[in-house]
Amino acid sequence: MRARRASVGQAVAWGVVAALVLLGVASSVMAAPTKLVYWHGWGGDEKKVVEDVVAQFNKTHPNIVVEPVTIFGAYDKLLTSIAAGTPPDVVSAIWWTQVADLASRGALVPLSSYAKKDGIKGEEYVAPVWEAVHYQGELYAMPVLANYSMIAYNKDHFKDAGLPDRAPKTTAELEEWAHKLYQVTRGRIQRIGYLPSDIVLSTYMFNGSVYDAKRRVPTPDAPEVIQAARWMRSFYAKYGYPALRAFQESLGSYASPENPFFSGKISIQDNWGEWIVNFTKWYAPDFHYGRFPYPRVDGSPGFGNWGGSVWGIPKGSKHPQEAWEFIKWLSAGDGNRLLALGISSGSARMALNETPEFLEKMPVLKDALPLLREGRFLTSPIFPGNDEYIQKLTPVIDSILAGERDAEQALKEFAAQQK
Repeated sequence: MRARRASVGQAVAWGVVAALVLLGVASSVMAAPTKLVYWHGWGGDEKKVVEDVVAQFNKTHPNIVVEPVTIFGAYDKLLTSIAAGTPPDVVSAIWWTQVADLASRGALVPLSSYAKKDGIKGEEYVAPVWEAVHYQGELYAMPVLANYSMIAYNKDHFKDAGLPDRAPKTTAELEEWAHKLYQVTRGRIQRIGYLPSDIVLSTYMFNGSVYDAKRRVPTPDAPEVIQAARWMRSFYAKYGYPALRAFQESLGSYASPENPFFSGKISIQDNWGEWIVNFTKWYAPDFHYGRFPYPRVDGSPGFGNWGGSVWGIPKGSKHPQEAWEFIKWLSAGDGNRLLALGISSGSARMALNETPEFLEKMPVLKDALPLLREGRFLTSPIFPGNDEYIQKLTPVIDSILAGERDAEQALKEFAAQQK
């Protein structure tokens, strides 16, 4: 009996040990963090910032490990990966203008239910930024960063040319100042004052749009578009299209000390946002600049331009709930603050932009806040096919700038082709 009892006792003991081992294995399996593949589009110094912010998320969320991967030109790569069944779990390497197009293709997971469950409301975000991540009333991406860009100007150049240290009141005054800042030596351009190059921006300066949001149709032949294209052409006609193109091809790299604005080759620079803080610190610490709104043709209050970084969950993501936790932390949590301050970018959340911390880090935000509060920021056309439309419109505008075609004729022909 004793031997039997001993064997029974041993069996029970071994059973307990085995159960504990199995429980330990199960616990280790359950405790294994979920790995998320995250595609982003930052490189250089900004890539390091993104990796540091991701590391902070991983540290504070031990159940999730985010693996950041730099992907350039992600739009086509994203669609290909979805078709192949190998998409990333999270993506921010897309432009906000591509959200509607990707949503219309079923390439992004709708986020409205996630946001509603966690009490995230659009009122917390800058209105046009929030609107840009919706398609047919459904939320398809979360806004995180937003650049509130304006026109930057070289204060030293303005002083030397005898120009006032203020914003131009009209497009005509901006053009007049540009011509005063222009410099040429022996037929070679040494410096240009200002050169409009974006038809969307220029059309807005003429109180129009290249897309009718109410009728949901492109309007490349609208009177304001034609007027803006002719205004852009006037600069190339005055200085010579071949000479300007040769000058542009000689300019240094954007993200370097040879940036044409820093090197004094351009006096008035389009689309200069909060990243100017880091760029100036890295490449031109003694540079003196200011910013002002884009003027309008009729002298009505000027406006700013904006562009944003958005985060979405691609269709086929293996871990959508964990992906949402990461996106929520970046958009509505502390990650928003960390990433914006690290990259020197405005936030998509208005309250953060108004904090002393943000204004101290990015004093240029002070220029944008009055415009943001008054809603004076360009809302670019947002619709499926937006990028393709602008890509097709661009060579038409180039032909007008080169003087190869009349603006009205070229734009009306292009409009007819879109029907």
